[in-house]
Amino acid sequence: MKRYTTTDLFKPKIHQKWYVLANRSDAVIYFEGKDHQFHFVDRLDNPSGHLTEGELDSDRSGSTFSTATLFHHSLDRHNEKREQIAIRFAARIGKFLARAARANKFEEVTLIAEPHFLGILKEKLPSSVHQKKIHSLGREYSRGSMEEVRGKILNALG
Repeated sequence: MKRYTTTDLFKPKIHQKWYVLANRSDAVIYFEGKDHQFHFVDRLDNPSGHLTEGELDSDRSGSTFSTATLFHHSLDRHNEKREQIAIRFAARIGKFLARAARANKFEEVTLIAEPHFLGILKEKLPSSVHQKKIHSLGREYSRGSMEEVRGKILNALG
């Protein structure tokens, strides 16, 4: 698989479709070439996305007692931290795509991620990306060869 350099990415181009396969721990970006094959553009890693709840915060979830309602409330900081990590990574993906969009590296982009992360990612896309044609697919295709993944994506998109 040929890796395209930054220099390659900023050469004049024809109409390109980009595909972003993302989850909380990494994002892989491909473009569809003239040969109708996926070609690797870049990979963004988010090592914090791999961390377990215990690794994110060594403190245990606690509880608090509200005298106003006479109920105990669970404090679940782990989910909040995992969500913040996901939001920051989605923003990073958005910045990468914004830079490429401003340089007219793609005309269309398809975002592929599990539904919750896809929502976060779409929310974090800068306006320069929203000026392009955006497709989305709320599924995660991280397993299999590039050809298998490509086939699954294209079948799902119809």
